[in-house]
Amino acid sequence: MLRSRGFEIKKIYFDPHRSLATHRGAFPGIELDVSGAGDHLDRFDFKIKRIKEMMRMMAMGQPY
Repeated sequence: MLRSRGFEIKKIYFDPHRSLATHRGAFPGIELDVSGAGDHLDRFDFKIKRIKEMMRMMAMGQPY
């Protein structure tokens, strides 16, 4: 779905759950990176916080 809209995905980070590990090789050209508990949080916490702040500002009608 994302490729049909012009996005190019190179890597997906996911938890080491057994059901998710079955997807290895299901997406050609995309690297699946298994992260252990807490390994990926630092990378995404900042981005998630920034997106939430932007959405709150837009909902309040203030320029960002």
